[in-house]
Amino acid sequence: MVWSGSCQYRIIASGGRTAVAASRSQPDGELTPLRMVKMAIANSQITAIVSLMCLSAMEIQYRLGCAARCSGSHTLRLPVRHVQCRTDTLALLCHDPETVERDMRSTASVVVAVVVAFSGQFTSAQEPSHYRDYVLGTSPEAVVAASGARPADVKTVHDRPATIQRLLWRAPYVRSSDISPDPVREIAFSFYNDALYQVIVNYDRQRTAGLTNRDVVESLSATYGPAVVASAKSRFDIPSDGLPGSAAVARWQSADTLLTLLRAEDGLEFQLVLESKAASASARRAIRESTRLDTLDAPRRDLERRTKEASDAEAERDKARVTNKAAFRP
Repeated sequence: MVWSGSCQYRIIASGGRTAVAASRSQPDGELTPLRMVKMAIANSQITAIVSLMCLSAMEIQYRLGCAARCSGSHTLRLPVRHVQCRTDTLALLCHDPETVERDMRSTASVVVAVVVAFSGQFTSAQEPSHYRDYVLGTSPEAVVAASGARPADVKTVHDRPATIQRLLWRAPYVRSSDISPDPVREIAFSFYNDALYQVIVNYDRQRTAGLTNRDVVESLSATYGPAVVASAKSRFDIPSDGLPGSAAVARWQSADTLLTLLRAEDGLEFQLVLESKAASASARRAIRESTRLDTLDAPRRDLERRTKEASDAEAERDKARVTNKAAFRP
């Protein structure tokens, strides 16, 4: 007896071979129902739980069919707990083995269709790791090339203990008569050690006027899949760099990325914040440490600044003295 699952199955047949021997006699190239499901699941991206459920169900039914074609008094070895079955029911199954085989293949087709449907649902939505052509983890050079910005627009705001850089992209001017103007007003890119970790998208108020929260959420869901919508009982934290005084409307997330839709307190502006959870946390720690170090070094840096200014002023005076002395006439 083999124990597995939540029920105990015990099937007594009469004469012939065991189900295990019957299954071994199948030709290697035959497309059995069990093999059909395994192939379908192997080629899909369905979750492991659904895959195991489908495999277990089809394996049980397939082995039951093998037992129905067998005769003799042997115990069917199932990978589940044994259940006492009536011999007359088993005899009924053995009465028409072609019907059993046809039913199994029909059930296999249904399960394969369900697997494919689930696979399509999982692959239709994209993981929130990118916004348009900008993918988290890419370099400043790649973002500059994709956005059309200038390399000089990338500014270093902290250089210790990690390098933090910013790039602000503003949408080019378009005429108000354009049929499909881009609703994006500007995008702020943040880099941690030369890797994009945050994208903040600010939408133009005129391009989003009249849109409801549901309108914007539905549009984003077409790309990122179903959203978790905020409610009175379920409120989200505002990203640290998000729009001040805003409220979170909805969010999409994966294991390491978070996409949050914000709306200004006056309701006239939308903002989208995409960030890497791990990289954002590391960047915030680096920024805090850099700020602390800058505070400690402030007196020294101020002294160096004033010393340099005095030295530059003296050099300018000396240069002017030499020029004016040569040209001076009483």
